[in-house]
Amino acid sequence: MYLQVRGEGLNVCCVLTWGPCFDFQRRFFSAKPLAWDDPFTRLKYDLEISGLGSQAMGHVCLLNLKDQTYPGSNGTKDKGWPTWTTPVMRWAKSQGGVVGYAHSASGLQIDPSRAEQRLINTLDRNQDQLLTLEETHQALLPLHFEQIDKERDQALSKRELNFSMNGEVDQLPNWVVPEMNSVGAMEIGVSAALGACDFISAMDTARIPEWNMWYHLLNCGFPIKVSGETDFPCMSGSRVGQGRVYVQLGEVNQLSFEQWCQGLKQGRSCVSDGYAHTLDFRVAGIAPGFGKLSLSQTETVRIKASVAFAPATPQTVAQGLLNASGRQTFHG
Repeated sequence: MYLQVRGEGLNVCCVLTWGPCFDFQRRFFSAKPLAWDDPFTRLKYDLEISGLGSQAMGHVCLLNLKDQTYPGSNGTKDKGWPTWTTPVMRWAKSQGGVVGYAHSASGLQIDPSRAEQRLINTLDRNQDQLLTLEETHQALLPLHFEQIDKERDQALSKRELNFSMNGEVDQLPNWVVPEMNSVGAMEIGVSAALGACDFISAMDTARIPEWNMWYHLLNCGFPIKVSGETDFPCMSGSRVGQGRVYVQLGEVNQLSFEQWCQGLKQGRSCVSDGYAHTLDFRVAGIAPGFGKLSLSQTETVRIKASVAFAPATPQTVAQGLLNASGRQTFHG
């Protein structure tokens, strides 16, 4: 893994032990990252909660752990683990961990036919396969009632619901409820509200469902950060670093994994596929993770952005970024 990380021009690699290999791979765990000859490359063994009890509500990444043995588990993968994700996230954070959901869009995909049928099953009180304005008064619809009611008959048919949902699934954000039936960020609405979640992973699954969930959380006032992910070699066997998060650390002489995790938690970062980079981004002079922007009333703010695109290979772009910045600005 270290050689692959170096080959892709990466600086940080999180090797996450998960259920199927837990008994064997947990022996490689260390509270500190592994470091070899390069002061700017770190590899850390931590955990992905997958196959460990709570996976039914989504898989989570637990980074910067000091202890990988969950209380009451006796070091096993099938004893004592909770059946939902929030308790394990709180346990990780209690020891200085940084936590978030893996392959987030798994389960957040939208099936308009099923979503439309759920609305009918839930709201259709008189069982006529139509939804009236009264029946949908407190319901979450993909659009306003009048926008869905194309036939102007004060009732929503399955066809009208399906048509509106198909038209909305590519919008950001959209209000079509996803299936919530797999191993992604299904429980993030709960863990974010309870202050247990730090980030949502992106770049490894379908983009719109990833961003749609993130946008809704942000719009609800939860400052959830976003991280890059590859999930190599499970979901992508081509290369590590397919989805990258670049964390701004300032001028450093060597890379600290703990500081890198804290930078991710604070949002001093950007996500990329390795081909494009946000070198600088500020709103009213404030960079992400370095302060809060509060407006007492509607006003115009100045946005500054410096973005670099390159047709070169991802490893060339990443290495070039580090070299051009004197290994000072971004380490991802």
